Amino acid sequence: MREEPKFRSSIVKVPAVIGMMSMIGVSHHRPCSWGNYFSLAGAPYPRIANMWAENLVTLVQNRTLLDGAVKVKLYEDLSREETDHVELDNPAFMFRRQNHFYAIVVDDRIPDDSWLYNKLCFTGCLRPHIDIIRDMYKVLGDPTNAIEEYEDPKNYYAKQGAEYDEKTGIVRYRVSDVLPVGTMPMEAGYVYAPYVPTLKFPSEDIA
Repeated sequence: MREEPKFRSSIVKVPAVIGMMSMIGVSHHRPCSWGNYFSLAGAPYPRIANMWAENLVTLVQNRTLLDGAVKVKLYEDLSREETDHVELDNPAFMFRRQNHFYAIVVDDRIPDDSWLYNKLCFTGCLRPHIDIIRDMYKVLGDPTNAIEEYEDPKNYYAKQGAEYDEKTGIVRYRVSDVLPVGTMPMEAGYVYAPYVPTLKFPSEDIA
């Protein structure tokens, strides 16, 4: 029996307007190599995985994106229904996805790769189906084999001296050897955004 696709995608041009974003402090240098993750303001409010908010804003302000729009590859996660029924007693499902639309910036007007994040960031939302992640890296390239974080997280984090809990999705770093006595140890894990309904998937492809 033929397996149903886990996603659909389309190349679209959308308004380069920030919707939801994180709020970490960022230097004034642009492009920044580390910044705030974000979703676009227009429906279906896709979560951008390969660019920081500050860099997109700067590209609009300096008129690189003269029309105020940006070309992205937009993904709809069709596996969403498989997890909608999951009970929320598992820490890994503390919050549902803000939505099930994701995107990567693929606009050839961007001067160089320094304006883009060199991996994928899904902080602040539940990560999409692995098939979407694989396709994103297929489009963007993956010279450092960063996809191992999603295909084999236990081995990926072990290389960093961390422990990955396959049941909860929590990553634990041992930092007692480097922090002063009395400092609380760090326990890092995924953070998820609340679920909100999504709107119609754009049907128009951009050549």
